[in-house]
Amino acid sequence: MADTAHKTAAEVVEHSEDPAVLAEKVKKLAKIVAESKYFVIWTGAGVSTNTGIPDFRGPNGKWTLQANGQTRDPAVKTLSTVQAKPSLTHMSIVQLLRQGLLKKLISTNTDGLHRRSGVHADEIAELHGNGNRVRCEKCTAAFMKDDRVRVAKKVHDHDTGLSCLKCGGNLQDTIINFGEYLAPEVAQDANTHGARADTLLVLGSSLRVITCDALEDIRKHRGSLIVVNKQITPYDKQCKLRIFADCDEVMQMLMQELSLPIPPPNLKRYFTLDCANVDKGTLVLQCTDETFVTPYAICVGGAAIRDSTGTVVATAKHGKEWHKPLTFTVSPKLVASTNATLVMKMNHLRNEGDLCLDLAKVLAAAKGGAASVSKVTAEFDDGSQTWSILNIA
Repeated sequence: MADTAHKTAAEVVEHSEDPAVLAEKVKKLAKIVAESKYFVIWTGAGVSTNTGIPDFRGPNGKWTLQANGQTRDPAVKTLSTVQAKPSLTHMSIVQLLRQGLLKKLISTNTDGLHRRSGVHADEIAELHGNGNRVRCEKCTAAFMKDDRVRVAKKVHDHDTGLSCLKCGGNLQDTIINFGEYLAPEVAQDANTHGARADTLLVLGSSLRVITCDALEDIRKHRGSLIVVNKQITPYDKQCKLRIFADCDEVMQMLMQELSLPIPPPNLKRYFTLDCANVDKGTLVLQCTDETFVTPYAICVGGAAIRDSTGTVVATAKHGKEWHKPLTFTVSPKLVASTNATLVMKMNHLRNEGDLCLDLAKVLAAAKGGAASVSKVTAEFDDGSQTWSILNIA
């Protein structure tokens, strides 16, 4: 909100370190990270500004402009949270998690980029929710989508009009607006890991709205607090290391110091195919997150099954109830043939085109799996702009 904007001109000003000073500070940061026993990162809007998503309290931030009765210059190009690709900072965080150096990610961002970058659900505490995630108010089951899920008009209304597939309860968006309580399990998760941290690296946050105990705990335990942000924050005097610089610049330098490559922002996609009733002509496709449990609507254009001539013989598409699986009615003989192809319409985030899958391979995997369900992992290479099937199990 505008009343959380910086109150003075000095607070809005962005600062940059001298290159030589920056290099020396990043060397110190690399040493701290390498020696840390429980390293935690806290991210704010500044980790996404290089993707084209505006921040809140920068010189052209939403709250800064509103507080001054201004609107954003239309000449300043921005992207929606769905169009944006993960930044170098997002992908560096993924690598730090994979290497075991980073134990937990705490984020106040709702843009969903951390999850799309490859951060798993159990690796992140999204304090203020996720704009792509809904949650059942009754049984807490979660469902995700590659689009904004919020449809409510009133600020404290979170109803989506969808019903939970597990219990029939109401599905609500997970955005935490000003004046609302955090989800208890998310707050507890963040506080538990924050309490264990001996190193807390804050990236791109003005630290004006604090909804986690990690900052207080790192002070209590006399751990290492490092803040990377171009603007001053209320916690600068508590820092063991304070870096005034762009997050991407710092993280790129840090990864070089740690001799760790930054992975490309490739899209990993997961889905299951239930072949239990394929002999009766029914095939069920459910897109999921990396757990193969939480439904994740990524096939927003629907899907089709083609025969050996390329003729479409069955189609399925999401309606308003995007969280439901896609069910095909098709000839069992066709599915079992070596020429049937599942075509998933994935062209919505990065013009990534159709994902094609040989159904014979899916059936072969399902026969040896539990409940005749085949699990598929696919990846879209951002460089070559091509899909590949990484695994069918």
